[in-house]
This record gives sequence, C-alpha cells and structure tokens, in this order.
Amino acid sequence: MASFLTLFVVLFAIHGSVTRKARLAGVVVPTDGTAMIASPAAGVLKAVLVKEGEMVRTGQALFEIVNERHAQDGHIGDLLARELDARRLLLDADKRLRHQQYQEKINDIRRREQNLQDEFIALAQEIELAQKKKALAEQTKNRFASLLRSGDVSTVQAQQTLEELLDATSRLKALQRNRVQLEKNRIAMNAETEQAQTSLETDLNRITASMAALQQEILENRSRHNNTLTAPHAGKVTAIAYQTGQSIQAGQMLAHLLPTHSDQQSGAEPVLEAHLYTASRTAGFIAPGQEVLLRYDAYPYQRFGLQRGIVTGMSLTPFAPGEMPSALMGTRISLSSVDSTGASTANEGLYRVNVKLSQQSIDIYGKAHRLKPGMTLTASVDLDRRAIWQWIVDPLLASSQKR
Repeated sequence: MASFLTLFVVLFAIHGSVTRKARLAGVVVPTDGTAMIASPAAGVLKAVLVKEGEMVRTGQALFEIVNERHAQDGHIGDLLARELDARRLLLDADKRLRHQQYQEKINDIRRREQNLQDEFIALAQEIELAQKKKALAEQTKNRFASLLRSGDVSTVQAQQTLEELLDATSRLKALQRNRVQLEKNRIAMNAETEQAQTSLETDLNRITASMAALQQEILENRSRHNNTLTAPHAGKVTAIAYQTGQSIQAGQMLAHLLPTHSDQQSGAEPVLEAHLYTASRTAGFIAPGQEVLLRYDAYPYQRFGLQRGIVTGMSLTPFAPGEMPSALMGTRISLSSVDSTGASTANEGLYRVNVKLSQQSIDIYGKAHRLKPGMTLTASVDLDRRAIWQWIVDPLLASSQKR
C-alpha cells in the first residue's frame, strides 16, 4: 500500500498540473462606445421627442430646450431678436446707400469724361487749324524772305511775316500743352474710377462682415431661446434622465445613445463586449486569443451557468482610478480583492482588457434575455499552467539563484 501510494504521488507530481487563475472585475459596453446627449445651455426641457429604448436615425430630433428668461418689457430673447433685426435693417440700408453713392459718383465721372472727350475733339480741330496756319505762315515768311533779297519788299514787311510765324508756332505749342493737360485729366479720372470701385468693395466687405457677425448673433440668440438636440448617429436611446418641464443646466446629461455597429443594418441592436480591468502583475500573462469565463452579477452563475469570451486586446497604458467606468466606481476598492493575484493598493492603475462575447444574450428558463450595457461581471482568466513537480521545484530553484 505504501509503495502504491508512493507511486501514485510520483505519477501525480509528474503528470498533474496546477493552473494559476485571476478573477477580474468588468462591465458590459457597446463595441462602438456610448454617446452622451448633453444640454448645450441652461433652460427648461420643452419636449422629449423619443422614448426609452427607441431606435433613432442620424439627425433625428431628440429633445427641445427653451430659455425662459424674462425682463420687464418681455422675453429677453424676443427683445434681443428685435434689436438684431433693427441692426440688420440698418446694415441693409447702409449697403444700398453705398451702392447709390458709388453709382452717383460713377455717373459724375462719366459726364466729366464725356466733356473731356468733347474737349479732346475740339482741341484736335484747333491743333489741326493751328498747324495749317503755321504752315501758311512758314510759306509766307519764305516768300517774303526771297522778295527781301530781291529788294521787292521792305525789311519791316519781312519781319512782320516772321512775327506771324512765331505767333502761329506759339499758338500750336499752347494747344499741344492743353492736350497734355487733358490727357492728365483723363488719367486722373480713370484713377478716380478705380478708387471709387476700391472704396465700394471695401465698404461692401465691411458691411458683409458685419452682416455675417450679426447673423451669427441671430443664430446664437435663437439657439439660446430654443435648442433642438439631434442624434449624432444612429442607435438606441437609453437612460433618459429628465422629463418635460424640468429645469436643466448647461452640460447636464439628458440621455445616452448606444450606436449601431458599423456592419449592422439601421435599427439593429448594438453589439456588446466586455471590458475587464487587471493589475499590472497579471497584465503580462494575458494575451489576445485567451478564453475567459464570465459571471454576470445580474444572472448568478450557479443557476444560469458560466458564459465564455475571447480576449481581443489590451490597453497599452493603465487607467487611473478617476478614469474607471462609473459602473465600476462603487466596486473600485474591491477590485484588488477580486484579482486573486492582488493589486497592491486601491489607487493602483489598472489595464483594460477587451473581451469578445460568445453570446449577446443569456438563456433564462428557455427564453433569451439580451445583455444590457453597464452590467457588471466577474471574469476568470487562466494565467499560467505548470506541472506539479515544477510548482514544487520552482521555489528551490529561485532560492538557489538568489544565493
């Protein structure tokens, strides 16, 4: 009997094994996360346009919030809206006035240009006559010079023809100077036209910027007076926190929106997964592909059995205590006791382990009950499997290595 027992112990030590497990706390969450619908401003909830658990599409209206601020003369939003409308009318009038002033100035410049063009034509005719007169004076001067050499005319007469030539030349030069001055006036009027155009564009840009700012104020006033919150994406509305008529503050959460998974049809239930949290001393033994056993707190495993899941990934850095899910904040202190390998303190950061669920529902007395986001659970993960003889010898090897 002693030999048999000895042989049994030896065979058990050789072929037997021991598995080190870890128990991790976790929570059920949608794979695409949860969107929070929060109030952008303080006010009164005028209408709740959806029901708990209702599937909504992208852009669908969810809540209406109104601002009930009043003054002595009436509702503040209405008073401000009238003031903004008056400012908008003034800007429109200013814009029309700028166009009218520009058009009047352009018309004046065009009239002056037409007069200048008439002067150019008249001056050109005068210059042409002056050139002909100068040519005739030159011919007369040349003839009198020939007659003077032959003695047929006196010197006084020849000198008079020279003076007439000089007068004709001076007149022609004066007319040419007038033409240069008219050309300068034309250039100045062209510059004046460009300046008027630039001034108009500057004024219109300023008015446009003022109107854009005013339109923004109008939209902001409308949003403060009446806000309609819409769904950022398709999903299921849950956790509606307020009812019609209640006062709310800016930033308060009104509801949660569980998004539909990207590969699902619109209106389908969101796909769920489990997020487990483990201490650093066990994080090194958990890898993608490992199987985990799940115990949902809402469904005792003694009656409904264990559920299975597969590890799909792990966070690269630990989560601080303040970053833990709100569903686990109440159990944060007990996380160290849930982990069989032990977290050193309650303030130690924990790594998040993503687990793909084998089933999205639990069989309860022959009827499938779908899991709900936020359900807490406890998971068992196999960390290490060793033969019994290795488990016995390892402490001896470790003490010898320390020496």
